[in-house]
Amino acid sequence: MVETQVDSPIDALTRPEAAVYTVDTSGRIVSWSEAAEALLGWKRDDVLGRFCYELLRGEDAFGNRYCVARCPIRCAVGAGVEPEPFVVLVRSTDGEQVARIRVCALPEPGPGYTNLVHIVERGGEEEVRSLVTTLRAAARRGRSGPPAPPASNPLTRREQEIVQLLSDGLPPSRIASSLTLSRATVRNHIQNILRKLDVHGQVEAVAVAFRSGWL
Repeated sequence: MVETQVDSPIDALTRPEAAVYTVDTSGRIVSWSEAAEALLGWKRDDVLGRFCYELLRGEDAFGNRYCVARCPIRCAVGAGVEPEPFVVLVRSTDGEQVARIRVCALPEPGPGYTNLVHIVERGGEEEVRSLVTTLRAAARRGRSGPPAPPASNPLTRREQEIVQLLSDGLPPSRIASSLTLSRATVRNHIQNILRKLDVHGQVEAVAVAFRSGWL
């Protein structure tokens, strides 16, 4: 049974197994767990107060800089969207490594959110969902409203399949193998998806699809 009563969201971040860090609305790091230290190498005292995009310098599967000052994740959350997990190449003290990250807006997605918890997934899906539930229960203020009605879906069936696989954290190379397509074909599909949804990155595309009820 998941325990959902804690004194504050920060209590949940002290779990030794949780590799998490938290940023405020400007992108400055305000908490950094011991497990995050172990996974990424950066010490807590060295990262607190720094901008996460300057520290981690995340890139997408094509080598494009994803972690920037105008973070698409923070923009999506401020608009009321809670993005699905995403995969980025981040900088650690030992070089670069692939990280699958889930974000949790506190107290909830929307213009009033105050912090954005990044959970670097190492354990099972149930463990991560448990942590998200605990964090959200600790910070929720009862401001949730009715879900937005589904929008018209401009994506083809193949494009929808690719967005679904992106939401599962698969890189384009794995998507190509899964769908028996060439990498160039998958890359073209992704570019078409970004154009149709009028977004600049894969995480934004997944967020739009999730919010619109297509996933």
